Amino acid sequence: MLPVLRARVEKRFGREVRVFSDFSDLAEDILQRTGSPLSESFLKRFWGYIPSLATPRASSLDILCRYSGIPSFAAFCHNGSSNFISASHIDVGELSPGDRVEVGWAPDRSITLRCLGGNCFEVERAQNAKIKPGAQCEATHFFLGAPLMLTNIVCDGETIPAYVAGMEGGITALQLAQ
Repeated sequence: MLPVLRARVEKRFGREVRVFSDFSDLAEDILQRTGSPLSESFLKRFWGYIPSLATPRASSLDILCRYSGIPSFAAFCHNGSSNFISASHIDVGELSPGDRVEVGWAPDRSITLRCLGGNCFEVERAQNAKIKPGAQCEATHFFLGAPLMLTNIVCDGETIPAYVAGMEGGITALQLAQ
């Protein structure tokens, strides 16, 4: 998914983003076209120009999507580059406290999230995932075929800005649990 977003941004920008000066030029073009700033360092990390283990913030992905003509990252995940990634999704707005969502992604990773209300969740079970049971987080969407993005995570008293699972292949299993 993210390589597709990079390609869409480059198409809007009018050239590939490859050398140091491209990031400065792109940051300025994004600011002019969207009115929202993105740092050159974020863009360098997003393009892999400099190594990073950090996951992109949802707000930064939203800015890149708006720049490329898509209203939000959620809309991008839903529609994708080939118009429809998948009709399989779970609408967070329709969940009630206590509802459980099971999510899986390659290779052999899965979690069960229990809805606490609104877009707040608690991780009840985690298999081969870096996020641990007991962590509380927020999620705005669940789309089969799109990455899972959890934000505002609190785990063992520590706040973690975001967790992205299935960056390359997206969510491969998605269902409401009993």
